[in-house]
Amino acid sequence: LFVDCNNSTLKLLGYENKNDVLLKLPSELSPENQPDGESSSIKANKIINQALEKGSQRFEWYHKKASGEIFPVEVVLTTINKDSKNLVLHTVWRDITKRKQAEIALKESEEKYRTIIEKSPIGIVHYTSEGVITDCNPKFCEIVGSPEETLIGPLLPQSAQVGSDG
Repeated sequence: LFVDCNNSTLKLLGYENKNDVLLKLPSELSPENQPDGESSSIKANKIINQALEKGSQRFEWYHKKASGEIFPVEVVLTTINKDSKNLVLHTVWRDITKRKQAEIALKESEEKYRTIIEKSPIGIVHYTSEGVITDCNPKFCEIVGSPEETLIGPLLPQSAQVGSDG
């Protein structure tokens, strides 16, 4: 049960009064299930027990605001008191909504880039200034007549690279 909280917690959750949060279980401030499909109640109990055993635990979690909006947080649980009669975990939440949105945007951008490269009617190859091929598309493989796995790597054989003794 939550036994205390600061004003930042109230603001984060959209509550006006500590009494709306205190003496509630973490799962009562969470959606019924976490994104992996596991019950918030069961998962919270597992993670809390792990934190009590190990001394701390860091993980991502989805909470529910007073408005019903579900949002992602990074949670750090730290055991403060291991007295079996008075177990206390200090909890820190950090709203990671913007980070999750950025991760989604990056993934979509990468998928878009990959689709453009894969479907391009021209051969495309990416290589570093050191002459190492890091990526190429199917059309490039078709043009040079080699599969991608044989093309990725140095452009020149080791013996032909500048500065070699061969």
